[in-house]
Amino acid sequence: MALNISGTVVTALKRANRVVVITGAGISAESGIPTFRGVGGLWRTFKAEDLATPQAFARDPKLVWEWYDWRRGLCAKAEPNAAHRVVAAMERFYHQFTLVTQNVDGLHGRAGSRRMVEVHGSVWRGRCMSCGAEVALEQTPLAQLPPKHDGCGGVLRPAVVWFGENYERAVLEQTFTAAEQAQLVLVVGTSGGVSLPVDLVVQARQAGATVIEINTERSAVSRVAHERLEGKAGEILPELWRRAQLSYLADEIETRARRREGRLMVGIAGPPGAGKSALAEALVAEFRNEVVYVPMDGFHFNNARLEALGLRARKGAPETFDRLAFEMAVGELRKAAGPVKLPVYLRELHEPVPEALTVEVETPIVIVEGNYLFLWPEVQGKLDLCIYLDCDAALAREDLIARHQSGGLNALAAERKYEANDRLNRETVEATRGAAQITVRRDAAGWTVVRAAGTAGATGPLRTAAEGDMMPVP
Repeated sequence: MALNISGTVVTALKRANRVVVITGAGISAESGIPTFRGVGGLWRTFKAEDLATPQAFARDPKLVWEWYDWRRGLCAKAEPNAAHRVVAAMERFYHQFTLVTQNVDGLHGRAGSRRMVEVHGSVWRGRCMSCGAEVALEQTPLAQLPPKHDGCGGVLRPAVVWFGENYERAVLEQTFTAAEQAQLVLVVGTSGGVSLPVDLVVQARQAGATVIEINTERSAVSRVAHERLEGKAGEILPELWRRAQLSYLADEIETRARRREGRLMVGIAGPPGAGKSALAEALVAEFRNEVVYVPMDGFHFNNARLEALGLRARKGAPETFDRLAFEMAVGELRKAAGPVKLPVYLRELHEPVPEALTVEVETPIVIVEGNYLFLWPEVQGKLDLCIYLDCDAALAREDLIARHQSGGLNALAAERKYEANDRLNRETVEATRGAAQITVRRDAAGWTVVRAAGTAGATGPLRTAAEGDMMPVP
């Protein structure tokens, strides 16, 4: 089912530089962690006053820790979902970015988020009741309940904010300053049952920020939001991010094209398996009829054809095919006074495709791609914009091995071919990266343009938590 995402939302995401993302229980519920206030929530089984107050801990610290250790076990088994990964990717794009999460489960950190404020603390940390030191508690289940501080021997409590406790001043200052400075606030999966996120959103909107909510149902934030996207964050955020990133890239290309008279030549290079052709095809769809994609894979020639052309490939150097193809294709496109028909050959069969690729003379932008495009002498001076597509190594490996197997190799042979090619490619790929003007990263979150990141400031008012307002929502 197609998602109903307006152009207004996409524009807000691609144009903002100062962004705050606020997440609640809903984003982690999609990873299998139960909420407190929803259907089947934990409050239907446990009473807050028995487990989540300083008084409860003073009465029976072992009981409280048994409950928290059970919750830690649930969190340890859960995995970050697609929404967590997109939020982590946003850090690489926005100059000023703050993630404010109500969740104590640690999934954002495991997904890669670093510029993060855990306003309710974390079940993966403990605070010493004697000396006040905060320590990591990575083991699960804990060997001793209640756990003790190795330093002074004091009893540790969960480093979370309990009912009736105040937020830490530094946390409030950082979050309210980020909200006041934000151009865009994205609220994901929070019911608004805790007042802090609602107050942050109100503050941000009053300061001029655009507010977008993603949730499966209406919440206390809905009345403040400029736009609502109803549904699961794990489905909406990846598609929203894909559209925003493609639109941003298209804007960058279009801006450069307007500065030139004549055709703009765009190159996409990167490691094998990075998905260069998929990115090129997505950009063509973004531009509609204003761009043509010349796939370098379609210009591979076998030795017999090279000999017929008076050329001969060096044995063991398949990039010779790409270099010849680029020289022929780009040479024709540069000097063309009318439509150019480029014969396309399939890599596997080395046979011409019946219908040649036609580039009309009025086509303003041509995209070509190849693994080492930016290093070849034939390329230097011919490309107007170089885009490097970086890729998570595990994704590239998975894609390449699958491609080798689809070509007829068994799993072991495909693995060996990948390892051999990877050793040969690594050094050249690193050199190619340095020649690009734009770098795009492909990982589990999709495509993200890599931009320099800034930091948020930290000043703001002090708040006191009200009863029922402070329970961490996993």
